Amino acid sequence: VIFQLASPDHVQQDVHIMKAVLLLSNACSAILGEVLRDSGAPLSMLYVVSAAATGLALICSIFLLGSKPSARDSGPTGPTRQKVMASCSDLMKIFQLPCVAWWTIWALAVNPAHGVALTYWQNLLKDHVAETDHNGYMLGVSYLAAALLVAACRRSSILRSWTSCLVILSILSMGLLLLLLTISSTQVVFYLFLVAIQCIYEVSTSVSTFQVGCEVCTSVSSSNGPREPRLALLFCVTGVLSGAVASLVQHVRPISRRFLLVAVVLLLLAALLTVAALTRYLYLSWKRRGSRRRGTQDPFLAATDLMPSSVRS
Repeated sequence: VIFQLASPDHVQQDVHIMKAVLLLSNACSAILGEVLRDSGAPLSMLYVVSAAATGLALICSIFLLGSKPSARDSGPTGPTRQKVMASCSDLMKIFQLPCVAWWTIWALAVNPAHGVALTYWQNLLKDHVAETDHNGYMLGVSYLAAALLVAACRRSSILRSWTSCLVILSILSMGLLLLLLTISSTQVVFYLFLVAIQCIYEVSTSVSTFQVGCEVCTSVSSSNGPREPRLALLFCVTGVLSGAVASLVQHVRPISRRFLLVAVVLLLLAALLTVAALTRYLYLSWKRRGSRRRGTQDPFLAATDLMPSSVRS
């Protein structure tokens, strides 16, 4: 919806603002749920409030989609088989884009890790800390902190590039924080690590949505690029693959070992990606110096922005 309605100059800001509003709604939902729980409200009331909020969001989305016609709605016409083949062909070309490849690796690793943290952190807290919890308020605070951080960096020029570095730093940070979360023994420290995990994940999600959407939409104008952006299909397939990875993690027990395994895998993946990125960068630098020809920069290095253009030139 954002890439259909927003102008190209404001896509980054709109993506971050939309994410911040979503996180703010999650924060209000968590705090309201904790207030209702503490007041002894029945579970049925929570379902009624949730259903009403979901219906209101659906109505707002319908009005947004109908407010401005999309120039990209004219997809391929013809038999269903041709449409499916065209969609698959476009999807394969999209996955070959450097920025999409980097963020797909990130999604397959970090999305399941964040899902584990957000689903089982209360169980992990009970195993380590025997104090009275205020999990609803704490979850609301984590969403609120993430919303503020996402909104604060909506105009950051650094987050428009440096794709490989951002992916590696995000994976590395998530691995370290999950490891510290697993071994933490006090409630306050545990909550601080949880808030940090939430902030890093939500900022990275906003950045990935912006970078992937921009690169895919730009590639449509290329002769070798896809005919249509297929962003909905791309995000759907990525979500399905992330869910498949997350289902494999569920077989690891107990929960503390599950957190530890995910943290170690993320740290190893960050190290592997660092070695791969540095090796490719050194090879391409040596190749450029040998050829001494300007304007022949490798498109993969340019798109992943391992170094800014001002430094590379």
